[in-house]
Amino acid sequence: MIKEAYIDGYKHVNNGVYVEEVSKLCDKRIKDLKIKYQKQCLLGEDVKIAYRLNEDGADFRFFTDSEIKVYANVLY
Repeated sequence: MIKEAYIDGYKHVNNGVYVEEVSKLCDKRIKDLKIKYQKQCLLGEDVKIAYRLNEDGADFRFFTDSEIKVYANVLY
């Protein structure tokens, strides 16, 4: 669930939240991070994170249960 503390001055999730969430799930040091934003993530939305780890890094997807909204794809 998106909390009020995650919201920036533009009323959507601060970019740093994506990095923080990826860091929590990884046990590797993040050297390079590429984020492709697809949709604004707003207060109160129920966002899920799916990820796939591989030798070179990982692929993360932030989305809703229905997958109608994909908010961001993150590669590191």
